Amino acid sequence: MPKKSCIPIGSKYGHLTVVASLGVKPIWRNKRCTVYLCQCKCGTMKEVPSANLGRSTTSCGCIRRENSNPIPIGTRFSRLVVISEPISDRRHGLLYTCKCDCGKEKTLRSSSLATGSIRSCGCLLAEIRRDRAITVFSEYRVAGTNIGLLRSSSLSSKNTSGFKGVSLNKRTGKWVASIGMQKVKYHLGSFDEKEEAALAYAEAKEQIHGEFLKEWEDEHRKIS
Repeated sequence: MPKKSCIPIGSKYGHLTVVASLGVKPIWRNKRCTVYLCQCKCGTMKEVPSANLGRSTTSCGCIRRENSNPIPIGTRFSRLVVISEPISDRRHGLLYTCKCDCGKEKTLRSSSLATGSIRSCGCLLAEIRRDRAITVFSEYRVAGTNIGLLRSSSLSSKNTSGFKGVSLNKRTGKWVASIGMQKVKYHLGSFDEKEEAALAYAEAKEQIHGEFLKEWEDEHRKIS
């Protein structure tokens, strides 16, 4: 049976954009798979097996033709600028030394530059990840409180009681319950049994965290 594949119309793979499905066709010997009609960035239409899209086939062939022509020094690709003559490599084709806007240099294949798969020395991806982290941090850090910690039920690696907010006072042998809120730690008492301490924590969590979390969730629901 041919391998089923469903690629959305409009999907992009390098220079290719999927414009239509041509159904299941024979592609090699007895093998069959879904073939897609794609339009290349240069305007050429090409039939491509689903298994090849984005892997062995990223253009109608124009990239290979472009790669055979040296890229002039000074040519810019997003944050990268070509600063050297090409070096021919048997395995990777033409290699170019490029300088990133951040000042770092990186040697890249001509195909990576032509398809836009690499747009910087790596600093662009680092910035995107940092911005996402800042967004998540800002979204879940409210009034000096980490919403994620309030909502989490996971235990710290240092927890030995098996209950959140409960620890053993080795000096007294008592189980101590405590809870934190907006950088303030509240002592909930000492207990002979850790289950009693856990119950005290659960009641305090409902009172101290409950209303705060409800207001945040209502506001977050409006924004999202």
